[in-house]
Amino acid sequence: MTDATIVALLPSDTQALWFLNRATGLVLLGLLTLSLVLGVVASSRRLPSWWPRFIGNELHRRVSVFSLVFLGLHILTAVLDSFVDLDLFDVVIPALTPYRPFWMALGTLATDVLIAVLITTALRARMSERSWRLSHALTYLMWPMALLHGLGIGTDTRNPAVLAFNAICVGLVVASVVWRLSTIGSLARATRLGAIGMTLILVTGIAAWLTAGPLAPDWSRTAGTPPPPSTAGSS
Repeated sequence: MTDATIVALLPSDTQALWFLNRATGLVLLGLLTLSLVLGVVASSRRLPSWWPRFIGNELHRRVSVFSLVFLGLHILTAVLDSFVDLDLFDVVIPALTPYRPFWMALGTLATDVLIAVLITTALRARMSERSWRLSHALTYLMWPMALLHGLGIGTDTRNPAVLAFNAICVGLVVASVVWRLSTIGSLARATRLGAIGMTLILVTGIAAWLTAGPLAPDWSRTAGTPPPPSTAGSS
């Protein structure tokens, strides 16, 4: 049974929550992408002269706050959705739900990391610069977990518009990281090229996994999707 078939079999109220959950998830990924790109750009001291000065730390913080708002909406719609069967413990503790457990766990871990980053940002004045930077670096771990969570758990991953949106997010992050690496003068040329190469290899790996996984015909079963309530117990 495909993802589209499962969604079509859901009751209308559950479908509405499901689509709202997916919409907030996509908006959240966009905000996280923008926040990460702004953070990467703001960390450089070699900004081009034409770069608008208001696009810096302040905008980065505001986008992060919006991310928290949409995270709350995303979690709320997931908890209210009877098909996924989540509770508040599933939101913060990975691997408790039977619905696509691995991919749900990635979303839970990304949520935990995002909350931790925002808390440390609020406490920045009480932390050393080194400690704050180390905790803030978790963003580089949180973003790919959120990306893979959305691709692995989404019933609309095959949708061309959704694929294009995810590709744009990946492209923006990769471009910002490659640009940032190119501005670090203290890095040896071999180290810089190696880091850029690893970034591109990771992107290629995600594309290969996407083709063999979420875009494959049997992904719904492979990912661990339980049957919808109307078909439970049927052959």
